[in-house]
Amino acid sequence: LSELNVIRRYIPSSVFKQIEAGTLQYVNEMRNISVIFINGSGLDVMSKEGPKQAQDLMSSIQRACYAHEGTLNKFLIDDKGMLFLLVFGLPPLVHPDDPTRAV
Repeated sequence: LSELNVIRRYIPSSVFKQIEAGTLQYVNEMRNISVIFINGSGLDVMSKEGPKQAQDLMSSIQRACYAHEGTLNKFLIDDKGMLFLLVFGLPPLVHPDDPTRAV
């Protein structure tokens, strides 16, 4: 475990806790996940109302995702708008109905 302290900052906290407790079982496991891409095109974050609209969109997507126990994995803001990557079925939030939760 002394080597783990060196790389602790690179391991998600939920995984690290399971390593410490000796209960980690899914490291080499193949699993089905559902990935959702949401495109917020047409949103100009540089406009006067853009930052407020971007924050409202981000909050709405986070609420919907977390209500169904998904993960907001990434988001990107560029000249084309905003892009969100949501993932359902990642540990520790795994459910048999994750594909249904995703849509």
